[in-house]
Amino acid sequence: MTKFATKPKFEAKVLDEKFGYILMPNIPTDDFSPEFINKIAQPLYDKIAELKTNDKLEGWIIDLRFNTGGNSAPMLLALYDLLGDNTVWGTLGGNKKLINSTKLNKGFYDQGEKSLLIYKTWG
Repeated sequence: MTKFATKPKFEAKVLDEKFGYILMPNIPTDDFSPEFINKIAQPLYDKIAELKTNDKLEGWIIDLRFNTGGNSAPMLLALYDLLGDNTVWGTLGGNKKLINSTKLNKGFYDQGEKSLLIYKTWG
């Protein structure tokens, strides 16, 4: 509770010289413009990609303890280098069939009718 009260910010570092650690806080905003999403996601993505490139890591810890929700697009785009091209969430109908889904695809946060992009990926 003490750390939560400090409103922790995004953090990415190496622990014990072998694990990547990412503290992903909530991103409380209702600005879904591509420019805003990229402004938030790109620096986070760059820091994670830098650790992945420069350190020989055995695994990753993604700490969501202080993440109370918010705009998931920049959060998921920031993690693209770890999550890869995959479905990241979806909605089920009353019959438990998938109605729609959101995917990460080649640096895009793809919601079908609209997509958001990380401008620079470290492929």
